[in-house]
Amino acid sequence: MAADMAVKAPAPYPYLWNGFYVGLNAGYADEQSTFTTAATNTPDAALGTVPGVTEGLAALSSGRIMTNNGMGFIGGGQVGYNVQLGKLWVVGLEADIQGKTGSSNGSVTSGATVVGSTTSVQTVSASTDWLGTVRGRFGIVLTPTWLVYFTGGLAYGGSSGNSTLNQSGTIGFAGGGAGSFSNTRIGGTFGAGLEWMFARNWSAKAEYLFYDLGTTNFSYAATTGFFHPFGPVYQTVTNSVHLEGNIARVGVNYHF
Repeated sequence: MAADMAVKAPAPYPYLWNGFYVGLNAGYADEQSTFTTAATNTPDAALGTVPGVTEGLAALSSGRIMTNNGMGFIGGGQVGYNVQLGKLWVVGLEADIQGKTGSSNGSVTSGATVVGSTTSVQTVSASTDWLGTVRGRFGIVLTPTWLVYFTGGLAYGGSSGNSTLNQSGTIGFAGGGAGSFSNTRIGGTFGAGLEWMFARNWSAKAEYLFYDLGTTNFSYAATTGFFHPFGPVYQTVTNSVHLEGNIARVGVNYHF
């Protein structure tokens, strides 16, 4: 009789991660922008002033400006496709887009004896208002319902910023200017996450991403009436802004 007993076949392994999915995400964004300014002076002879004046004013406008971290909210949606390769590996492609709050701000005050005792104040601000990514995903199946993954690829976003300069001297000099930029940037991103299939067709994830949208430049003229009538523009200020940041977020996906 023992020889006639049937042997129960093992249950098939559940390949849960194959196919398309869509979902929503929300979390925390940390904008980390850095500004570097470089000013080019109008020659002193062209403004009818003694040598060294406009060079000194331009030197006060040049250098790196430290900014704070622009902490804010980020939220949006994603769509993706997974292929499960055996019991251990998952590869896929995901695209997402989301809105973002928070900006990096900073200011610097410097002084020198240029036109009398001269004080120079610069303020800057930059933000990425929306952000999208297109990323590959490589995952390791820890259990049938738990997936840890690494991800990286393209990042793009709409960024804007501004800069202002105010300079004043004790013998009546006053000058300055302001400029801004607004454009779409393209860069890269990478990160990692953990995803849990908590119900049939539904998963939840926690994810970290670092993004880098590269450097953008913008310029503006600083003007004054102090050298009038020889010319109001006494220097041109160029700002270089490097845009990057961190994202920590959670999300939920529906798997078709």
